[in-house]
Amino acid sequence: MTDASGKAQVPLKLLWALYTTQFIGVGFLTVGLTAILRADGVSLSTLGLFQLLGIIWPLKILWAPLVDRWAPMRRQGHYRGWLLLLQSGMVVSLLCMAFIPHPARQVAALGAIVALFVLLSATQDIAADAISVRGLSGQRRDTGSSIQVSAGYVGNLVGGAGAVFVADRWGLPAAGVLLAATTSLALISVLHYREPRVEQDNRAGSTPWGRDTFDLFRNRDCRRWCFVTMPLLYMGSAGAYSLVTPALGDYGFSLTQIGLITLTVASLPAILAGLLAGHLDAKLGRRSSVVLGTIMLASGIATLRPIFGATGASEVAPSSGALIQAAIGVSLLLAGYTMVNVAIYTQALRFARPTRAGSDFTLLTCIPLGLSFLAGWVALALADGTGFWVSALAMTIVAVVGGISAWRQLGRFGSAARE
Repeated sequence: MTDASGKAQVPLKLLWALYTTQFIGVGFLTVGLTAILRADGVSLSTLGLFQLLGIIWPLKILWAPLVDRWAPMRRQGHYRGWLLLLQSGMVVSLLCMAFIPHPARQVAALGAIVALFVLLSATQDIAADAISVRGLSGQRRDTGSSIQVSAGYVGNLVGGAGAVFVADRWGLPAAGVLLAATTSLALISVLHYREPRVEQDNRAGSTPWGRDTFDLFRNRDCRRWCFVTMPLLYMGSAGAYSLVTPALGDYGFSLTQIGLITLTVASLPAILAGLLAGHLDAKLGRRSSVVLGTIMLASGIATLRPIFGATGASEVAPSSGALIQAAIGVSLLLAGYTMVNVAIYTQALRFARPTRAGSDFTLLTCIPLGLSFLAGWVALALADGTGFWVSALAMTIVAVVGGISAWRQLGRFGSAARE
């Protein structure tokens, strides 16, 4: 498949397969496995160590240049070789859980399996992002970025809900087999993919601190987007969303209800919002998803006003009306957050250099990943001193300011933003 200029285009079904299967395992390991281990009596400190393994994802910037420079199976294609190797490794690591019938008594072995999977999936993400940078142009970038974001929610639904159901009925080994089988489906698309020749930048160093790594920021538009607009958008949206779970808990919602709202009910509108953002950006311009996303985020915060404004922990179970209101508010908030993410990923696809595709995209997306951790800390610290509502209102204002900055900057890009 090629575009109008003859440039080879990556198949969209391949992106769906890679990003969905990537998050099938991640969704289970971050949500489902934690619940399973806790139910078996594993201590919170041990569960904390499992969660700490997630730090491997932002650290992938350290080895992203190696993925750009070195091909383990050159005859299979530069990044295609990486994908074949890494996707197969993800399948094998998940299949290893079939040999863990008693997870609470085999925590060390399970921890090693989880660490291996997280490392493989983070590196697979580098290769998947690289073929997206090199194989998407023009309006297909909008579609591609919407797939990157939406597929993550699909994977989380399968891994965080479907696999948990299987594990609850038939145990962790059955869940491991299901996760491995679904993850292996992406190999079909990878095998059918024919990657164009990769041109490498010989000046690129083998570490993220190579001499031209930060040449990316010599572009004034990229610099302003990364250090002004994107921080405002992400600090506001991620900060607001970080307040949801503790606020729902303090209001009296059970863990089951919180999981139902945040992991299942809100995920469906988020998937649709991600796809809608790509469609709107392609048809109306890239301002549209930022504007609509910011409006939806603010609407979600307003809908959650009674929950954010409640004082003290409630000992009375919330009414069915409160449950419905919470579901609507969280769905709007997450949908807005998703649309903002699509805009951020689209710009990362635009700014990343094809000769350093994996490294540049990883660097550009690790910035918002780091900001999300910072935003959560700031929002919760502010809520601790002033209450959830004041913190939520402050985060909304920050997101709106970011939306205005994005509107102005994306408008100045003009036709270049569609290239």
